[in-house]
Amino acid sequence: YIQLRGLPRTALPADVQRAIVRGKLLGVSDVAIDYHRFIPTGRAYLTLVTPDALNFNLKALRNASISSLPITSASSPPPISFAARTRGAKGRVDAADRGLFGDGPRGGVPIEGKSVVLWGLPGRLTAEGLKGLLRNFKLAGTEGGQKEFVKLEGPEGTGYTRVSKHLIRMSSVSEAHRMVRALHMTYFMPDVHKSKYLIRCRVVY
Repeated sequence: YIQLRGLPRTALPADVQRAIVRGKLLGVSDVAIDYHRFIPTGRAYLTLVTPDALNFNLKALRNASISSLPITSASSPPPISFAARTRGAKGRVDAADRGLFGDGPRGGVPIEGKSVVLWGLPGRLTAEGLKGLLRNFKLAGTEGGQKEFVKLEGPEGTGYTRVSKHLIRMSSVSEAHRMVRALHMTYFMPDVHKSKYLIRCRVVY
């Protein structure tokens, strides 16, 4: 594994893939953006099909850049995704119920590009209220025991917060992007709350 550092917070896997092509890296089988509570950390992980390619790729990355910003690289142990590794399907569901999501590669979300993090909604918003907001979008369903949306709790001990954050599982990558385009930087029920709750959302990669 190779860890990349210094990525722009807006960098996508496709941006990293272009850097891989420019550097002519060998044997890269996967690219994963790293998150902390679903906020990009500026790091990414490359998975190599063989350790024999490690030294060659590190040399190729010495002068690499993404969006004109220089990045650094180093060999890495296997990255630990809190929600996705070792827990199994039941463990992932239990973690979701407790709001323990959002750290590590892809934030622990197993399928790239089909989940959306949405925040800025009222802290006491009910599940029915969220369903109303999402009624015009196609959600993923509850196959495998996973929920269509999960409220993400704040750090332990923070208690009630004025606004809330949610992970939404969409039916497809295109639907995830459609929801972001429709809701990002809009106000929640402005006829009632005016400009109190500004919605922000991003696709998890």
